[in-house]
Amino acid sequence: MTEPTATRQALRRAIALKARMPFFLAYGDTDVALADPTSATIQTTDVIYAPSLTQTENFWQNAWVYVSDSAGVYGTERRIQAFERSGNKIIPEWPFDTAPAAADRIEIYHIWPPSQINSAINDALEEGGEYWPSQTVDESMIVVEDRLAYDISGLSVTPWKMLQIRVERSSKSVTGTCTSACTSAVVGVDTDDDLSGIDTDWYVSIYDGPGKGQVRSVISGDTLTNLITVGNSAATYLTTDADSTSKYRWWDADEQWHDWVSLLGIHFNRKDYPDKMYLQNLMPSVYGFRFRQTYLGWPSALSADSDVTSVPKEFVVNKALATLHDSMIGDNRVDRTMHGGTAEYYADRAAEYARLHRRRVLAGSLWQDEDEDGTHVSSAGDDIGNPLGW
Repeated sequence: MTEPTATRQALRRAIALKARMPFFLAYGDTDVALADPTSATIQTTDVIYAPSLTQTENFWQNAWVYVSDSAGVYGTERRIQAFERSGNKIIPEWPFDTAPAAADRIEIYHIWPPSQINSAINDALEEGGEYWPSQTVDESMIVVEDRLAYDISGLSVTPWKMLQIRVERSSKSVTGTCTSACTSAVVGVDTDDDLSGIDTDWYVSIYDGPGKGQVRSVISGDTLTNLITVGNSAATYLTTDADSTSKYRWWDADEQWHDWVSLLGIHFNRKDYPDKMYLQNLMPSVYGFRFRQTYLGWPSALSADSDVTSVPKEFVVNKALATLHDSMIGDNRVDRTMHGGTAEYYADRAAEYARLHRRRVLAGSLWQDEDEDGTHVSSAGDDIGNPLGW
């Protein structure tokens, strides 16, 4: 079962409903479509038509119209200068950069513009990172020859706290030196390598020389030319070609005779938000195999309506409303009392939810402290089958 997620659009609409904004009370958790009244009257940059809006004259005046689904003006908002009931016409305060098209969809917001709500959502995600960090497993890095320091700043999710580092093993693996036939799409292997059983469950990596550090899943293997195909599009090609000085490993990743081995003595340049990982010893017997890095990542900000987060919706909505009401505390006592009390109410709701429902995370297995003699715990080095050093 996958963990529940919510899009930025769903979060913003939930906030609008909880704030009892008229558009969402009338139309629910959705948007309405634009439509051209006649073939001669079409959407323009300074007038748009929405037949579903049947409210009285200027009912939507001073609210914000938000184009929620348009290739030309995706996520664009404008304050409404006037609403004409005759023709269901919205006149924005200033023109759109590009005219929306018929069948594009709009939402209308009171109290706060959608851009401010989006900002409050990201503030809530930042606040919720401590309680609901993203639990990430990354297998994109390999062990390379003669390297103890690894740059982990390029992982798909930015690490916050590292939990476990494991390294792969397989009894069905072959190493060697590449041939001159290597390109961005193929890896040329030694003529003694038997590619007859290779299939898409296998991987090939370059662990030394040009192209070092790359790993790709196998597309096919040619027993006549001794070429392993790894790319059929720009997304799968090697970013740096191997050559006849590069070293490779290919193996059956689906072969499960051996578990991935924990490396306990890894250390990092920082405990929070590390970008460098350091081994204590070289590990020649596993050159070319993948690391499995399990870590906690901080939730990413949402920059598009389709972006998703796993931080619970209940927390984000309440925390964002606390931020939004807090922004409306003015200099007069009425605003201070009304919005200050409401902001405190929603902040308390968010804090209580975080206290009761914070995420349980995997236990860490890394030893990053020093032994009594001042040396770091060994990461097992090349004695990977002899963890006790016997």
